[in-house]
Amino acid sequence: PSTQRVVTQIGQVVGSGVPGPRPRGGTGVTIYNPATGLASRSYHASWGALTGTANVDWTPDESTLVYAKYSKGYKSGGFNIGIFTVLSFTPWTDKEKVDSFEVGAKKSFGDWLTVDVAAFHYAYKNLQVPLATAQSAGGITQSETAFINVPGSISQGFELETIISPLENLQGL
Repeated sequence: PSTQRVVTQIGQVVGSGVPGPRPRGGTGVTIYNPATGLASRSYHASWGALTGTANVDWTPDESTLVYAKYSKGYKSGGFNIGIFTVLSFTPWTDKEKVDSFEVGAKKSFGDWLTVDVAAFHYAYKNLQVPLATAQSAGGITQSETAFINVPGSISQGFELETIISPLENLQGL
């Protein structure tokens, strides 16, 4: 899938209003109208990626499932738009990709106990993370949240879940 976004941002400039350098994804510099006090900047970018999942299941008996799964994921990039975007040097966030690996097993012991166990490993490229920053212009400081990309990140772990049903219609995790 491919995502395209075209955004025109208009906002009130507090501070100097001096046109700044063109940020990534910007189609022009910030334009300031001294008569209205408004500034504007246009953005354009497109993102796309091939994604999918491959899964292998094995059921050695009717109460057991063993599986392995691989997924290639993607989250579109974007622009952090808002009133202060016209002054921001970081309105752009690149697309995020993840390679996900999971192996696990599920086993039922009669009608009263189910055990699920899984191990997972997620390898991210350009993980999108919100970061609070303070920007200042013309002696005025404004707090904003920008999304940044972390070049590489790993999330991995192990899960164990049990469901106990000692009586009909009564379950405990």
